[in-house]
Amino acid sequence: MTRLSTAPGIRTITTPALFPLNPVNAYLIDGDVLTLIDTGLDTDTAWEAFRDAISGLRRRISDIGRIILTHGHIDHIGFVERIRDESGASVSIHAEEARYLATDIEEHVAAAWDNIPFFCRMGIPKRDVERMVRLFTSITRRFFLPLGDVVLLDDGDVLECGGGELSVLHTPGHTPGSISLQDLESGVVFCGDHITSLPGSNGLVDMRMGPDSDLRHYLSSLKKLAGLSSSAIYPGHGEMIAAPQDFIEDILSRHEDTARRIGKLLDAGFEGTPAAIASAVFLEIPREMFSHTVFGVYRVLALMEGEGRTVSLETEDTIVFKGI
Repeated sequence: MTRLSTAPGIRTITTPALFPLNPVNAYLIDGDVLTLIDTGLDTDTAWEAFRDAISGLRRRISDIGRIILTHGHIDHIGFVERIRDESGASVSIHAEEARYLATDIEEHVAAAWDNIPFFCRMGIPKRDVERMVRLFTSITRRFFLPLGDVVLLDDGDVLECGGGELSVLHTPGHTPGSISLQDLESGVVFCGDHITSLPGSNGLVDMRMGPDSDLRHYLSSLKKLAGLSSSAIYPGHGEMIAAPQDFIEDILSRHEDTARRIGKLLDAGFEGTPAAIASAVFLEIPREMFSHTVFGVYRVLALMEGEGRTVSLETEDTIVFKGI
């Protein structure tokens, strides 16, 4: 499926994915070098939809000269090799994501299994953690794409694109090497998964345990995007966001409200695991979102602890937070 975007020369291509954040967006930008921002999940159904969308624009896969990847998640990088096979397109990505994609798949799988005790200490039932890790292992082994021969991007880089320029912004938080891209002429921003317009989806950071995936970096990157005075945001999932500053302020406000509610609970003498605190704050959490919600609450608690607003007590079996 394709959509004509409000900014000239930008086409939104949506393809199906297998996950709750479905479908996934890619963006095609006309110019001397036909540029694609992100791709899709590497299934035959999604690839057929992508090819049909390109054909509907009276272009060919072989016309694509450059692919820019906002981050390394499988639903954004899946078509890279298929496109390179037909077009020889260059592929650009931040160095942190390139490093992640250059790591052997079995290292990622082993790291996920090694993290089981940590997630259990948060209070997530072991059966749910193991189910999550088994799903991650299955999906990773099916879709993980080792990427080499890439152009490394960093904050402040400027790329000629579509007769204009794209400014590269390092926006860690969703993943350590997530980038956003601003068209310097139109002001529009492509932000990958750092912001989406799907209900309830913002703030879901990558579940890697690296220091650049924490909530502090995520919120800092949100504020960085809020300061751009952008005219529109094109997210990795969902519709174009026409009032970016208002949208970002709403996300920040909801994070502040969550931290305030957690702080009030702890100040009243409540002590508990992130799972217990999440259940007390949000009351009814859909089962399919429980692990992600608990992990999100843990990120908030870790940020509050760093600010001296709470303290954690960790044993072999649990990690408990309490007020100061």
